[in-house]
Amino acid sequence: MVVVIAIMAIIVAFIAPRMTALKQTEGRYAADQMADLMRMWAYRNSMMTQQVGLWCDPERKEIRLMIRDVDPRRPDDGPVWQEDRLTIPVRLPDGTAITEVYIDGSGRNTEDWFVQSNADGSRPRFELAVSTGNSVTRLLVEPYSTTVVRSDDRAGGASRQRVDLDREGARDIPW
Repeated sequence: MVVVIAIMAIIVAFIAPRMTALKQTEGRYAADQMADLMRMWAYRNSMMTQQVGLWCDPERKEIRLMIRDVDPRRPDDGPVWQEDRLTIPVRLPDGTAITEVYIDGSGRNTEDWFVQSNADGSRPRFELAVSTGNSVTRLLVEPYSTTVVRSDDRAGGASRQRVDLDREGARDIPW
């Protein structure tokens, strides 16, 4: 019995780290997919005349790209928000959660949120944090850019902070 328990303990010692690494990999992959979806949102906003949005579906734990367009089945209803048929929703794996959501600097509910472009074609600054275990990935898309800025850090570790170089006295430092 002691030998069987020792063998089981050795097996668990080898398997447990791999399972943890698998969760971390799934979380990083979900963050990559979120960055791609945010990039698509920004790109579509810059190229299309319709409003576009990102919606977090709390029931399915999915983030979807939405387009405000006329439903061909009901053209008299006018434009309505509908899921983009050309993109795949991002599903958050178990153990991965969105821990922060900011739209134009204002914090939002992390479970159920919707960020949309404006009717004039502009869009807000959108930022979110995806957490898996002790790893946090921050994603940011500025209103004027289609590039998603990503920063990965461990919980409790150093993260990037905005610094006004003029106020810090570094205006004349060459880059």
